[in-house]
Amino acid sequence: MTTLTTEALTADEIVTSSARKQVDAFNSGDWEQMRAWLAPDSATRAWNPAEDRGAREDPRALQGWKTAFPDAPAR
Repeated sequence: MTTLTTEALTADEIVTSSARKQVDAFNSGDWEQMRAWLAPDSATRAWNPAEDRGAREDPRALQGWKTAFPDAPAR
């Protein structure tokens, strides 16, 4: 028997679920999944503007945070 759920998720539930998936991907170091969550026009800003990059192409900023704080998981 198949059960159908007739209740749609609320906007808050959708945001919470999406945020949880992003946090889980960061905590596990799944950079491909993190990249998939970034907007196509997102960017990483560096101290040297010549090093600015599109975040989807270059997740090094996220990897840098994870390397600097390996035991401080996002919540």
